[in-house]
Amino acid sequence: MPHLPGLTRRHFLLAGLGSLGALGVAGCGRADSSSPASSSVAPARVTHKYGSTEVPANPRRVVTLGYTDQEPVLGLGVKPVGVVDFFGERPYGKWPWEASIWAGQQPTIVGERDTYNFGKIASLEPDLILGMYSGMTKADYDKLSGIAATVAQPVGHADFAAPWTVITQLAGDALGRRAQADRAIAAVQAEFTTARDAHPQWKGQTVAVVEPAKVDEWAVFGAGDPKLQFTEGLGFTVFPAVRAFNPGGDVKNVSTERLDTIDADRVIFLIDTGDQTEQQVRENTLFRTLKVARTNCATFLPFEAEPPIGAALAFNSIISIPYGIDQVVARLNSQP
Repeated sequence: MPHLPGLTRRHFLLAGLGSLGALGVAGCGRADSSSPASSSVAPARVTHKYGSTEVPANPRRVVTLGYTDQEPVLGLGVKPVGVVDFFGERPYGKWPWEASIWAGQQPTIVGERDTYNFGKIASLEPDLILGMYSGMTKADYDKLSGIAATVAQPVGHADFAAPWTVITQLAGDALGRRAQADRAIAAVQAEFTTARDAHPQWKGQTVAVVEPAKVDEWAVFGAGDPKLQFTEGLGFTVFPAVRAFNPGGDVKNVSTERLDTIDADRVIFLIDTGDQTEQQVRENTLFRTLKVARTNCATFLPFEAEPPIGAALAFNSIISIPYGIDQVVARLNSQP
């Protein structure tokens, strides 16, 4: 993601770092992917945005520089020795889907967002540096490659736009654990399948994901945003009006007068980061004219407050998705 002076911390997190810019019923046995993998018999060559890198066999001292990079690495059984802190607000290991894996350990913070402390990274003596879901520049890559084998963003995707499956596969390749990564992906996809099969009424229902940013302003997440990818995994379809005006991973604002843009069969509102409360949204005169309000098919999810369901959807990783599925399905099932 490019540096944008006007970008707020809130929108940066909520966007799932897409290139800046609910659900319910018709009225409207988890696989373990963290077991140790067998050591690679030889170094591997991994292709990425800036070329290809020979990575050591079975790397152990791993530094992750992407927004969510630590999560596939944790899910594949490796605890990073260094990470970046994108927000300076929530310490590592506090997200419920990460806490049990970190088990009280704390990695060294080696930067904030896309600004890296190269000296601190070097002091950790890493054998592998990952910047997969990041805005790493070529200049950054060249400096980091002088410290250790470095794998940058995946080929064929804009920064902060690769799907969780691609990021997990790239992590698996870099760690010498591709078979384990493929099994982890299959396990998560099986959970999506189980949820879809149990709720056939969701198939084809349209969905939008929105943050009530200000009293008269609504942040609408684009069709390529991780949170929309998550809802598609449950069987929903991105609302055509959203796909038409915001096809990428951006966050675009609409005024209250244009709430028809989000009048999908289901709307997920992310609460506790914007300026409006659930009560304010429900009492909004124009909102009450929408189909989603009349059918009671709006779902309000906390983002950072417990349980941080919105954050799980934004991270959209092999360890956050199962948590998100459990929480979201329970919320949808509780609606009339």
